[in-house]
Parts: sequence; C-alpha cells; structure tokens
Amino acid sequence: LISATCQNLRELIESNQFRQDFYFRISSYEVNIPSLRERPADIDLFIEKNVNSFSSEVVFEKKALELLKAYEWPGNVRQLNDTMKKFEIHNTYHILEEDVRAVLN
Repeated sequence: LISATCQNLRELIESNQFRQDFYFRISSYEVNIPSLRERPADIDLFIEKNVNSFSSEVVFEKKALELLKAYEWPGNVRQLNDTMKKFEIHNTYHILEEDVRAVLN
C-alpha cells in the first residue's frame, strides 16, 4: 500500500482525528518528499517531462521560466502539471512571461 498526505498524521493522532492503530498499519516505511516550493531546482525537470509529452518544439522565454521557478506552487506538482497542460491545450509553443502570468492568475 502506498499512500500520500499533506497532513501531519502524528499531530492528527494526538488530536484524536486519526486512528493510531491505522497509522501503524500503513506506516511501515515512511518517505518524506519536500513540496515543490522547497525544491525549485526540480521545476526544470518537471517542465521538461511535461513539455516532452506534448512537443519537443516548446521554448520558454527566460523570464517565463524565472516566473515559474519563483512561484509558490500551493497545489504542488499537480498544479505545475496542470499549468503545463494549459499551455498544451492553447497550443502555446513559445511561452512568454505574459503567458505564464495569465495561466497562474
């Protein structure tokens, strides 16, 4: 069983909002992965993966890439993936700073 959460399960156990016995059943091995905003260097990798899935012709203007890296990504990797899909849907292959601003707002 692989499960993921953005909640602190130990705190939830302390406040009786999560069953301790269930926690011990599912937590035999715990992997903590920092959020995307804590590892902005990985944004390039995620963008490359997404871009390659719809076209090798996509080019990001330098300021557009900087804007993506500076963004907080409250929706984490899912939000970044959805952002890349929006560029794909709009057939945007030369992505400018204003394109990124429009999608993120």
